[in-house]
Parts: sequence; structure tokens; C-alpha cells
Amino acid sequence: MEFDLLAAARDLIAADSVSAHGNLKAVEVLEGIAHRFGLETFRQEAHALGTAHANLIVHHKGAKPRDGSLLLVTHTDTVGSGPLDLWTETNPWRLKQDGDTLYGLGVADVKLDSLAKLQAMALAPAETHGKVAFCGTFAEEVGCLGAKHFLANRPFNPAWVSCGEPSELRIIDAHKGYLVAHVHLRPAAARPGAERRLRLTFHGKAAHSSTPLHGVNAIEKAFAFCAEHGVWPERASGGDLANKIPARCVIELGFDEKLRQAAQQAGIEHELVEGAARSGAAGIEIGRHIAAALAADVLHRQPLRDERFDPATAVCNHNVIQTADDGSVEITCDARLLPGHDPADIFDRLDAFARRLGEQGGVQVEIERGRSNPAMALPPASRLRDAAMEASRNLGFDPTPMAKPTNTEGGVFVTAGLEAIVFGPGRSTGNAHTANERQSVAQIRDATRWYGELIRNLCG
Repeated sequence: MEFDLLAAARDLIAADSVSAHGNLKAVEVLEGIAHRFGLETFRQEAHALGTAHANLIVHHKGAKPRDGSLLLVTHTDTVGSGPLDLWTETNPWRLKQDGDTLYGLGVADVKLDSLAKLQAMALAPAETHGKVAFCGTFAEEVGCLGAKHFLANRPFNPAWVSCGEPSELRIIDAHKGYLVAHVHLRPAAARPGAERRLRLTFHGKAAHSSTPLHGVNAIEKAFAFCAEHGVWPERASGGDLANKIPARCVIELGFDEKLRQAAQQAGIEHELVEGAARSGAAGIEIGRHIAAALAADVLHRQPLRDERFDPATAVCNHNVIQTADDGSVEITCDARLLPGHDPADIFDRLDAFARRLGEQGGVQVEIERGRSNPAMALPPASRLRDAAMEASRNLGFDPTPMAKPTNTEGGVFVTAGLEAIVFGPGRSTGNAHTANERQSVAQIRDATRWYGELIRNLCG
């Protein structure tokens, strides 16, 4: 059949599938595309994050996937858009084309990868039917929940998995581990805040948290200002997602004319606000010490470097902070870990430190382990790696495997005993999880060819 890639991409990007909203709109679009290709589908339904989700399984008509098959995986959810005013090329859910470049939320990370995979399956020779399937997973961005759901309810047991992430058509056979700590802080007693407060707005630049040097952390800018002037905020609101460098942070300080003048001289947006409010300063102070302790532990663990990765070190970020009207505070930090770093041990140490600090400061502290995923690496001898490298060589792509600084669903599948790689069209660094996310039409078409080669190499 004739396949209109741009029309399909337009429909898929228009389907809001931010993790917290569920992915059913994207699933409906992909079901329609799969059926037009003559493929069969079924759903693995689930309820998570307060809403409905589903994994979408696609296979050849009359040929349900068997054990030992190849599973092509693409997560169908996206991060949130962030501030809409930062999207200067297009509305996040409206696809824009400018020559070879497409703009929109999820074009690179990673919804459009699914179109390449479905087309490759539709073109696959008959002898591969029953040996390859597609799985569009849900809630990858908040804990790889769909991949875990698939493994817990396997309709078949694949041998190999190719996980879609933007890699610029390079094979990824290793990636970092991932840890997310949600820190909840509640003062034992209510503390009144200042009646008159100075509200300051700090602007940064969003980036994927695996490569923080490509962004500017607005929360860190806000607290650098506070440290310079020896104050703690009474209220703070910044960031929206654990794996994203925050582009904006708003804090409120007890009003002081010297602080107002300092903000004005630094070009910081500021305004006076009035009215009674409880102070979250105690929780913010302790939360910042906990975040600093996590960073110190992660960055000083052995091994200190692994030159396969860029950056070669572990990284740790403070990505979300939010105070509530009752003075409680929630802080989210994440860390990208090198092979050999044990996320469970890091959490155990952080729990002990936070408990002591909370008792001393009169603040109840609870640390929720949002993610605790080890690093991924294929074994030295791998049929999947060999088949992937052969596919790249056949198409004139660089066949040399690389290591990726992010964490993916691949780690979940490898932990379950399967071989997994990461591959996909588009650029990750400086692009994923940012406004004006972009993708290459040519790379999507090249990815279709590559997946076709991989299917033939493993399933033909």
C-alpha cells in the first residue's frame, strides 16, 4: 500500500500521550496505521498514574509471535511540553515540516520511530511472519512501566529486543543506569511565612537530564542567588519532570529592599506579593542538603569514569521542586549511573542520611524510589549485536556499537534475561526533552530500511 509518512506523523504527534495523560490516543492512531498495513493488533491494558494506558502489540495477520522472536519496541508516551512560550517553531502537538526537518513533541523521543517499524514489518517477507512483533509501550518516561507490564504478562517470550530511542541511526549496546529520588518533606509544626514577599523568576534552558551541560538548570540558578545573599526561599516552584533540566523556577523570599535591588541589577524578573502563607523554608533547606548528599555520593563512586560514555562520568541533577500551601515540600532529583554503581546501595545510604537530618531539623522526610535501574550492556558474544552490525554495514551506516548516557527500556529487558539494543532515527543530545524538538524525515526512512534488514537477518 502507499504510505503517507507525513500524514501518519501528523496524526501521531497530534495524539497527546504525555505520560500522565495516558497513551490511548497514540495507540488508536497506531492501530489504524497497522490495520491499513494489513497487520493484526491487540492491547495489553493497564491502569497507572491515575489513568488508562495500554501496550499495543502488532504482528503479521494469522501469525502470532512465537517464543524466540524479535520484538521491536517503541515507547508511545512523551515528557510534558514544558512552558509553551518556549515552543517558537510550532505548537507541541502540531507537526511542522521545514524541508527535511519535522518539529513537534515526540518526533524524536520517540513516537515517529514506531512508523518506521510498522512499515518495515509490513514489507517483511513471508518467512519472517510469526518471528517478529512490535510493542508500543506506555509510560517509559516515568519508570518504563509498559516494558515491565509486558514482561510480567508475556503473551510470548522474545529472544531479542530492539528499543527505539534517537541514536542518529547508531547501534547502542550499553547505557547508564538510572536513579530517581522523590523527596517529600513536611515540617512537624506549621511555620508562618512573611506577609510581604519578593517573588523572583529564574529562566534556564531545558535539556535531557543525561546531558545537563546542554541545558541551564533554573533551580540551580535560583539557589545560587539565595546562597549569594544568605537566604532560604519560603516557597519554590520549578521543573516538571524528573529526567528534564528545568527551564524555569519561581521562588518567594521574605521582602527585603536590598534583595529587590540585587534582583533588579541582575536582570531577574521580580514582583512584590502580599498575604499570609505558611513557610516551606525548613523543608527546602533540608531538601537541598539531601540533594547535595545524593550528588556527592553518586559523583564520588568508583568507577569515577567510563570512557565509553559521553559524558564519561555519572551525573546528578535537581530537576523539580514544589512547595504546597501547608508548607510541605517535594523535591525530585535524578542520577545517571555508570556500570558498577548500585542504585539500591545509593538509596539505602540516602535514606539513612535523610532520616538523621530530618530528625535534627524537625522535618518529616520520606524518600520515594521513583526509579532504580541498573546499567545495560550486551554480552561480548551476541547474535543480536552481530545482526544489527550487519544491517548497518549493508546500508552503509556506521556499524560500530556505541554507549548511551541515558537509560532506556533496554535495561528492563536485559535485566529480564533478554538481549537488547537501542537504535532509532533522530538526535537525542540537545534535542530530546526540549522545546522545538526536531526529527529528520530522511532518517525515519533510513530507519525503516534498517529495521527491514534486522528482521531479515534474525528472522529470515
